[in-house]
This record gives sequence, structure tokens and C-alpha cells, in this order.
Amino acid sequence: MKFTQYEIVELKKISSLEGVPMIFNEDVNNSIDFDFANNKSIQSIIKKGHDGYMINARNSNGTDFYYQSDKFDHFKNQVCNWVKAIKRDNPYEFEQKENIKNICEKFYLVFQEATIIDELGFKESSGMIFRKALEFIVKDFLKILIPDFQNTINEKTIGQIIFYFYDVENDHLVIKGKPEFSSVHEELNTIKVLAKKIRNTFKIGNDFSHYERKLIEFTTEDLKLSILQIVTFIDNLVEERKLQIKRSEQDDEFKIDKLI
Repeated sequence: MKFTQYEIVELKKISSLEGVPMIFNEDVNNSIDFDFANNKSIQSIIKKGHDGYMINARNSNGTDFYYQSDKFDHFKNQVCNWVKAIKRDNPYEFEQKENIKNICEKFYLVFQEATIIDELGFKESSGMIFRKALEFIVKDFLKILIPDFQNTINEKTIGQIIFYFYDVENDHLVIKGKPEFSSVHEELNTIKVLAKKIRNTFKIGNDFSHYERKLIEFTTEDLKLSILQIVTFIDNLVEERKLQIKRSEQDDEFKIDKLI
């Protein structure tokens, strides 16, 4: 027997509400594989038959778990308890870079929501939320990097921001020759390669919000990976700047030493 659309949505909501990344696959036999995305050994099969609902699973401690009921609400509660036990015994958190958390408090929260929804199979919705996470980290980073342009950054979309500062020449971004950009020319030149990556990634994310997608060759996995690459670039740039400051302070300290 097939699960109703209501039952499928209710089962998916368990993982989303508990904040646990679960892979949700419906197979050809009308059963559901409901597995913990962060630990491939924790798996389950959920079926619906004439005798009711059944889950045959592996517990978070490695033991087997089986439950059957002809009442969907009772069954759903047992599945929920199973997921809660997984969450308790396998705390799930992204590897969060301290620099990124300091730049943008909301980024990891939104990015994790998008990842959980994506694992549940809601690809269109997760694509839009991934784009939201990208907008948070990029705007907050730019406001720190070039604080004199905060109003512009707040008011414009990511795509508009990129083309506010750069022109396109032979598929490359070139800093516009506006006098007001002279004070941030070094910063804009440093992130020129990053700006191109940001623009392309935001365009992919934005495509998920359209009625008819045009960039269908790109998946949410591509979007997620690209955002993580951007985050790594920003993190490395912040670390480099910290090191430069330390070296400068050390140089100043050494300059006062006299030869003996």
C-alpha cells in the first residue's frame, strides 16, 4: 500500500522539526528508506500494509528496533522517538569556522536548515534557503571588508552589488574606475576572484526561485559545495589578515631593539 501525501509530509516533518539530517527515499516497493545522513549505519525501512504501519530500523546504539501499529499517529510518535534518540546519541553540528561565526551569526543556522530540508528531498525549497544563507554571509563579510559602502550592500541584491563594483571584460571582472572606489581598490582587487564565484553561485541559487528553472544542470549539491568554497575562501582571507596584523605588530616590536 502507498503512503498518502499527508503521511509522507508528516514523516518528513519529524526530521525537520528535530533538526536531524535524515535521508528520505521512497523506493519502487512503496517503502521508505529513512536513514541518518551523518551515520550510514543508522538506517530504517518504513512500510505501510494491510496490517498497518511498520518500521524496521537500527537504533543509535547499534541494536535493532521494530515497531508496528495500525494507527498512524501512534506510529509517527514511535518514529519521532527513534529520531530523538539518534539526535541524543549522535549530536549533529556542522564544522563551524570561528571566523565565519564572528562575521555572520545567522549563516550556519540557515545553512543547516537548508541541508536538512535538502536531505529530505525538498530540492526546490532547499535551493532557495541555500541562497538565503549565501546572502547572509556575503553581505556581512562585505560590510566588514568595505564598511564605507554598508548602505549600498544593504539595499542591493548580491548580483547588483557585484556589478556595482565591477564590469565584465572577456569573462573577467574588472574594478570600475569610479573615484569613490579608490579607497577600497585593494580590497576589491583581493576579492575579485571570489566575487566571480559569488555571482555565479547566487545566480544558481536564484534560479531555484523561478517558475521555470533555466540552470537545470546545477543541483542543490553543486550549490551547497560552491557556498562552502566561498566560506573557506573568506575564512582563509580573514586568517591571512590576522597573520599580517601579528607580523606588523611583531615588526614594530623588533624595531625598537638596539644592536648589542
